[in-house]
Amino acid sequence: FGLPFVTGSLPHSPQMVKALTNYKQDPDGTFQVTGAAENRIAPFLMYLLIGLPVLTPHLLEQIPSGALNGVLTFVGVAGLFDCQLWERLQCLFKAPSSFNSRYAGLDWKKVHFFTFLQVLFLVLFWLANLYISFFVVPLLLCTTVAVRRYVMESWFTDAELEQVTASHTIHRLSRLGSACQC
Repeated sequence: FGLPFVTGSLPHSPQMVKALTNYKQDPDGTFQVTGAAENRIAPFLMYLLIGLPVLTPHLLEQIPSGALNGVLTFVGVAGLFDCQLWERLQCLFKAPSSFNSRYAGLDWKKVHFFTFLQVLFLVLFWLANLYISFFVVPLLLCTTVAVRRYVMESWFTDAELEQVTASHTIHRLSRLGSACQC
């Protein structure tokens, strides 16, 4: 088990997959994925521990709220630095020639515009959660599907959208193939 903590949202969250991935370092210093050690015990224990407070709510009351907030903050921040939005926010302060190779061939203005749209939606969700109601956030989240499908396609080509949203983790893990020890 160990760090990073497994999130309770999905048994195969990106952090859990990253924690269970085996790497080999090449002589040039790059890391190659050699496999993933998956098991069914870790997610089962995780859900068992998440459900335990339902049976014994008085135990959960014994944990200081500062400790719970600290763990949740750590999990959120640990995942923040490995996301595409953070990578593109860093691109705002870099020369286009030093962008990640995934953006090769893309106009830097399109990358920045896509980042602006993501930050705009993030701010809208945050404001809706704070001032309107947290019940509105799932509805706003559903509208992002329509925005991505119909509005974004008028500003970006399909190839540009695919390139700017392609997940490096998915591509890295898709090369595992039969190396996965399930």
